[in-house]
Amino acid sequence: MHHSRPILLIIAALASVTAWPSNGFAAGGRAPAELILMHLPTSGSRDYDELRQIAGTSTVLHLELTGGELWRIPRTRLTAFTTLASAKGVEIIRVDGPRARLLSPMIRSTQMTDRQKSVMAMSMAESATMGMSMMNAVSAPLAEYELKRSTAAMQSGETGTTVRLQLAPGTTVTARPISIAPTATGYVWSGEVVGSGEPLTFLWSKDGRLTGTVTLGERMFVIRPMGGSMHAVIEQLAAKMPQDHAPAPPAMLEKMGMREDPLVRQGDASMLRAAPKSTARTDSGDMRPETDSDITITVLVAYTAAAARHYDDITRDLVELSIEEANQSFRMSGIDNVRLKLVRSYQSDYVETGTHFDHVWRLADRGDGMIEDVHGARDRVGADVAVLIVDDANGCGLSTRVNADAEEAFAVVHHGCAASMYSLAHEIGHLIGARHDPALDSHEEPFAYGHGYVNGKKWRTMMSYKDACNGCMRLPIWSSPTVIVKHEPAGNELANNARVIREGAARVARFRKDPATAGQASALTSGADR
Repeated sequence: MHHSRPILLIIAALASVTAWPSNGFAAGGRAPAELILMHLPTSGSRDYDELRQIAGTSTVLHLELTGGELWRIPRTRLTAFTTLASAKGVEIIRVDGPRARLLSPMIRSTQMTDRQKSVMAMSMAESATMGMSMMNAVSAPLAEYELKRSTAAMQSGETGTTVRLQLAPGTTVTARPISIAPTATGYVWSGEVVGSGEPLTFLWSKDGRLTGTVTLGERMFVIRPMGGSMHAVIEQLAAKMPQDHAPAPPAMLEKMGMREDPLVRQGDASMLRAAPKSTARTDSGDMRPETDSDITITVLVAYTAAAARHYDDITRDLVELSIEEANQSFRMSGIDNVRLKLVRSYQSDYVETGTHFDHVWRLADRGDGMIEDVHGARDRVGADVAVLIVDDANGCGLSTRVNADAEEAFAVVHHGCAASMYSLAHEIGHLIGARHDPALDSHEEPFAYGHGYVNGKKWRTMMSYKDACNGCMRLPIWSSPTVIVKHEPAGNELANNARVIREGAARVARFRKDPATAGQASALTSGADR
């Protein structure tokens, strides 16, 4: 099923670090047949041993997440084995031959629920959307196998390891993996498109759920689960995405005698507010950079009902992806010891009215009667930072201030930008102390080197504004003169946000202590109230 223009089909997921031998070990003959076996008898049982015996010199590899096993069986024994396995109730999935596509077009029409129809309609109504395709995901065991196969080859040092991604009938792109990491329910896979080097990040869950974003030139493609094996792939035009920060109301600027809008230029809502009672210090004693220690910034994410209705499951499909994209951006920028950790995601009863400026201060201000639930929740789970996801396309996001203190470590993010434009990471970057590119923001506090970087009209780093490069794409890279993008440095002496994150993350990670009991955070992220 396809709506409007053809859309990119992207899938990838990950694999564990388990060794994955080559299947070309049948010297002098055809390679063994590869079978994924589900619902096997218990290992060590009589029925299981009987299958092993008739399989002969099979190789057994475990698919830990989906519970299957991959057996490689000499083809001379294949007929006898499959006959016996079927008689014992074993589900057999053939995997030898051409590599499977992890997503494929829906050939037959499927009856959709009212909610699925609503999610589709809202996605198509977004101004940046150019089209949508409905896809079916391959079975979870086959997906886990494909991902393990390609990932293990990369980990063993083999060159040319790639994943093929279908764009449209007759059109494909090829991506190579960069990193693999486990999640609570699956894997996060990050890679790049062969030739262009453009980034891909996906989450794969053992129930077959796929979610992710890929950028190709000026187009972005968002994979959004719709329930079951059904997935929507949404094509969006970057130029039509909301601006990074919503402008301040003209009346407010006029009242305060401001010619320039600090929300747009600095992304700092504090310039229209009084300083907090306890302003964040920037001297070296307060920063105490811990560049060699592992640093975890805990994050609470609340979302409104208006934002949640755009997703089948906003926590799994957006919030977790946005967190993982931020972590991948740290790794790609040489910030290997810093990570964000989601400690709670839940729906707030806040009803959106007003501007991003209103949203962020209603979120941050304790005792104003607005979004009061977030403060207690933040304290209970020990969240260093709190973010509110809204359905407000007037901008991509806004933080309280650059280099915020503990009591103002809050940001608001429009759902449509949180992952695809890396806006959740961008706003948390402001809270840590990172600023926009110098063309937009010439302020040098708290760090003279704390700016984003723009490479002509080619690309920009995480904190840079699209106006500085005629709308060029944002890369999930923190500016740094030692990070190289396509043979060119991603920063200079004024643009080293990787250093800002590396040195400032420890300060933010001390905003809240860990929960009193180890299981408290995980308990609060279970069920519908994740």
